[in-house]
Parts: sequence; structure tokens; C-alpha cells
Amino acid sequence: MNVSFEDVVEAGARCLQQEGVESSTAEAVVRHMATADLWGRHSHGLTTRFAAAVASARSGAGRRRPRVIDDAGARLVLDDTNGFGYGAGVMATDHLIERAGDHSLASVALRNTSHTGMLGFLADRGARAGIVTLGFTHCRPMVTPPGGKAALFGSNPIAFGFPAEPDPILVDLSTAAVTYGALLVHRQDGTTLPDGVALDEDGNPTTDAEAAMSGAMMPFGGHRGGALAAAIQLMAGVMTGAHVFPKGNEGYGLLLIGLRRDAFGAADDYDRAVAEFAHGYLATPAVQVDDLRLPGSMRYRQARDAAGIIEIPDELAIDLGLRGVSS
Repeated sequence: MNVSFEDVVEAGARCLQQEGVESSTAEAVVRHMATADLWGRHSHGLTTRFAAAVASARSGAGRRRPRVIDDAGARLVLDDTNGFGYGAGVMATDHLIERAGDHSLASVALRNTSHTGMLGFLADRGARAGIVTLGFTHCRPMVTPPGGKAALFGSNPIAFGFPAEPDPILVDLSTAAVTYGALLVHRQDGTTLPDGVALDEDGNPTTDAEAAMSGAMMPFGGHRGGALAAAIQLMAGVMTGAHVFPKGNEGYGLLLIGLRRDAFGAADDYDRAVAEFAHGYLATPAVQVDDLRLPGSMRYRQARDAAGIIEIPDELAIDLGLRGVSS
């Protein structure tokens, strides 16, 4: 069913509030998931994640709020006590924006959290506030090191958000050859995985999503992707004080680093240089028309094309009391 983006955010937030989630956290969680759908990243959207959010709220995790462990102005350490990762990630990002604004350079470490959603959503939020934002996060073991046949790393995404017009330049990528969210979508749709991205529980290559969920995913790019995954595991799992190798859906770490866009020079100089970069990037001779696009631009294009309308399952729309709209 096609529904209004703002209507689904309001209705979903109301649903979580009824389970005891604080209003601003509930709104942040649902807006994050709805934005994933708007960006075409359905692995992190309402269809895939909202039921788990409701279950988390009912368990009490959704009612916890991160507590401050260490506050040194430009450096902040938060402990989420294994609460609502989606909401805690947004809170950490807002702290980063405020502190980078005050100090030019800031960092926020969030330990003992759960899945914080699309890292790109947080990097986009920081970039739109004028903060160059870098993020690392990890999760329970699901990716094998190069040459291994059992899971050790999380899917370990990394994200960069650079303030730019009309939209940030957004880099958001998992170091897994296929993300866990994509596995959920493949399992739900009954579709097969590409060759060479996953192993079953015995360490044999598989294209079956269900078998891969009991086994391990491969890192993208072989040893290069594996090395990057290791670095992210160290940044998110060691530097934050979270669990190095989390078990289950808790003990995760999120590390955010922010630089005000005028940290090393005038803001106008930054704006001119980023515009020059974007122009040069898009002016590069292309193999085919539309082959060249700035990182993140496809997400923003999809959001504009959707014109504030997203598609969710009929059952979810009915549960939320929503009516369909014309697309």
C-alpha cells in the first residue's frame, strides 16, 4: 500500500509510544526506518525492522536511554545499556553535531548498544548540520575473515557524510559482500544470493539465504575488504569500550567523528572546494549516460521521485490505521 511518509512516521511513533517509548525516541526510530524505505534500502526499513522495534519496546529495551560515562566536551562516551539502538544512534549524532559545532572537532562513542540502523542516515544527519561526519559500527559475528569459514566480524559498515548542495556527498557501505538486511530480504522473497558471497554452517559456498544465516558472509573485495572490516571492528568494538565480539543483539559499538566544515579553513573555501570536486567528478567522461553519479545521490534521487510517498505491506498499514494514497 502506498502511504504518506509523514503519516507513517506519526502512526508508527504513536504505536511505539503506546509501548512506553519516549516520544522523541519513537519518532526518531520510525523516521529512520521510513527514510530507509524512501531511499530504497528496504533491508533497514519498516517492513523488515518495525516488528522487531515493537518487540524491543515491549521487552523494556526501548524504554532505556543512553547514560553518560565520560564527558570531556569534544569527546563523549555513552553507554546504551543495550537499549534501542536506532534511537541511541540518533541521540549520539545530535551530541556530535552540537560538540563539533562548539569545538570544530568532536567524537562520540556509544557502547553496549543494539542495531543502530543505516549508518548513512546518521552521516546524512550530521552533514546536513554542516558537520563532516565519519561513522563506524559493528555487530555480532556474521562475516568470516578472508580464508576463514566461520563468522568472526560483524557486517561492519563505514560511512562518511560531507556537507554539500543540494544534498550531502554520502558514502555508506558494509564490508560484507552481502548485508544481513539483504539476507533477510532474500529469505523473505525466496530469492537466491549471488555466487561467492556466503558460506553455510559447514563452511561451504551457498546461494541459499537461510543457510547463509546459519553460516557466514564473505567480506567484499577479499583481503582488502577483510582488512577494512578488521579496522572497523577495532574502532567500534575496542575504541568505544563495547564488546570486541558481541553475542546476540547487544554489546555493539558505534563511533562517530565529526569535523565542522570550517575546521581547517573558511567555510566558503570548503563550499567552493566541494563544488569543484563534484563538478570534476560528474564531468569525467562516462562509459554510458548516467554511469557517473556522486556517492549517495541515488538515494536522494529516489526520495525526490517518491514525492513523500512510500510503499509498505497492507497488513502493516492496516495495523497502523493508515489509508492508501495515490502515488
